[in-house]
Amino acid sequence: MRRFVIVAAVLAAVIGVLGLTALGASAQNVDPIPRDPQICDVTLYDLNGDGRLNKGDVDEWALRSARCVDPETGQALPGVQCDPELDVDGDGKVDLLDGQALYDYIISCMRWTVVRPPRP
Repeated sequence: MRRFVIVAAVLAAVIGVLGLTALGASAQNVDPIPRDPQICDVTLYDLNGDGRLNKGDVDEWALRSARCVDPETGQALPGVQCDPELDVDGDGKVDLLDGQALYDYIISCMRWTVVRPPRP
């Protein structure tokens, strides 16, 4: 349980920093994340199965990765298998960078639908 709390706290800190960065970029009318509605496949990273990409999927990633990610370093724990769908960045291991990649993917998709909706 202690590991989960530490991993969740580290992930929350990363998300907080990324969120502040995204807000700052929006305030300056700069969008550092490319928007492409063709890559925003809801089924790809809908980890909690609710049919939407949102914070719930990041929370689910944190919960499921708690057993295979070192809470102190954010690195993959050696010898511990993790669910392959948690390897968001495709590097063959589950670590804190996957949580960040999931967050970036979701924010990118959300920005597309909020800022520039697809044309009919």
